[in-house]
Amino acid sequence: MKKKILQLLILFTVIILTIFFLKFYFIIDNEIVLKNKKDENTQIVNNEDSIIQGLKYEINLSKNKQYIIASNLSKINYINNEEIVSMEQVTGLFIIDNNLLIEINSDNASYNNSTYNTIFKNNVIINYQDNVINSDKMTLDFNENKIKISENIKYFNDYGLMIADEIEINLITKEVLIYMNDTKKKVKFISE
Repeated sequence: MKKKILQLLILFTVIILTIFFLKFYFIIDNEIVLKNKKDENTQIVNNEDSIIQGLKYEINLSKNKQYIIASNLSKINYINNEEIVSMEQVTGLFIIDNNLLIEINSDNASYNNSTYNTIFKNNVIINYQDNVINSDKMTLDFNENKIKISENIKYFNDYGLMIADEIEINLITKEVLIYMNDTKKKVKFISE
């Protein structure tokens, strides 16, 4: 009996996660309307190393979808002719129809200014309504239209706590995969 209840709770959590990502509907148009808009409060601390305080990028992905990433301190690097921005104390926002949908905070991030791909690292906290996901790493890949959350995942909601190794979200199909790297282990769900 307890096993069936646990299975139903896990199934219910997977359904809630799927609805969560379906609701904010990530379809990225091929045309980027606004490349980058740097915040007017941006201040260059050190010209030689391209260290910048208060850097902010605003990217319009389509008419009603926007991605904003900002940091307290950033360093611009050029790797393989691409501008890679190393960021500290980072906040990322997804906005649709002028409503905040998802907020991502992390200690560090690596932002590719050409592809907009972002790797959030260290103390990653993802907030959506009453749901919180903590992890050590989140990769936002606009080339493959995927979000991958990994390393020490803890998902909190009103129903309890879920622990997994990986969560992958396809931004086009809205398919959500939650799994453990070791096939012998199972995703854990602890109800409140």
